[in-house]
Amino acid sequence: IIIMTFYDKVFGVAISAEELSKYEEQLAKKDQKYWDPAGEINFREINARSAKVLAQYHFIKANPKHFSKNRLIWFVIGLSSSLLFWFLDFNVWIPAACFGFTATYLIFQRNYLFLLSKDLLKIQLAEKNNWLYDPKPSPNRYKILKSHFPKIFNKGDNNSQNISDEFWGLTTLKQKEYFFNAGLFYYSIKVGDNTKSYLRQYLFIKLEKEIKSEFLLSPEKTSIFNFFRSKEINTESEEFNKLFEFSYDGKKDEKALEIVKSLSPAVQLKLIELAKNKGAFDVLFSKSTILFLMDGKLLPEMKTNLFKSVEMNLTDTQKVEKEISSLLEIGTSIAKYLN
Repeated sequence: IIIMTFYDKVFGVAISAEELSKYEEQLAKKDQKYWDPAGEINFREINARSAKVLAQYHFIKANPKHFSKNRLIWFVIGLSSSLLFWFLDFNVWIPAACFGFTATYLIFQRNYLFLLSKDLLKIQLAEKNNWLYDPKPSPNRYKILKSHFPKIFNKGDNNSQNISDEFWGLTTLKQKEYFFNAGLFYYSIKVGDNTKSYLRQYLFIKLEKEIKSEFLLSPEKTSIFNFFRSKEINTESEEFNKLFEFSYDGKKDEKALEIVKSLSPAVQLKLIELAKNKGAFDVLFSKSTILFLMDGKLLPEMKTNLFKSVEMNLTDTQKVEKEISSLLEIGTSIAKYLN
């Protein structure tokens, strides 16, 4: 918290406790029920983090020259310090270091604006749809998800995992409402001297009926030994069998029938469609929940530039909304058949 407060004061927008409480009260007035796959939602903590983003947005709106003024001040400080030390005949590295410090400040400020614009875009999307949004969940959030859904979240090296950009809400498909929870899951794996990082989107959808046998579908790994896998289940769809492999606890003879019952032809077609549109992904069928995990960011590149304009770029807004909507549409259409 201390580091983030310092970061806000130096590079961005520091918000008073009074301003934060005002926006926390505003968010707390939402008349909407939400569902979380891992238990209760800590509205107070989430609203506090979202309130900060809203307060920063309204500050920038009221002070549109804030960032450009700070940029000019630090540029002048860096340039004048460099010229002064150069004029006083100091070693050349001292003027260079002064100007380098200013250049570093400008880079950090640009990064600050980029991260803030992403949060603003998503919180406005949440406001529009009456969803709940948490820009920076606590580190404990990953541990909670991992304890409830280890087959999906037990990935990566210790302390490399992180959850961010979480949404909770209701979506409607053919006049039927579905609860959902979505977010981004980051983790990294070290292999030898190299570290590989992963960023995955996840989507939980609440089912009305409880699935009798929990199982995980993962991208099929091509191998000459696939035929001999004792737990592999083949459905009537050859295309589906080529795309997915099964993982579950227990013996195949005891689980296969119940699992195949959950994977009706309609569900298989929807999963094949999703694989064609989104690429390889994992999907977990667990109790009254279906959970998708796939590659990709919600918004790989942004056109919004808070240095130039406080308003969100329409293209960015449409991209994020389309990405979330497409995931919800395919997810709820599968849930429909499971119900």
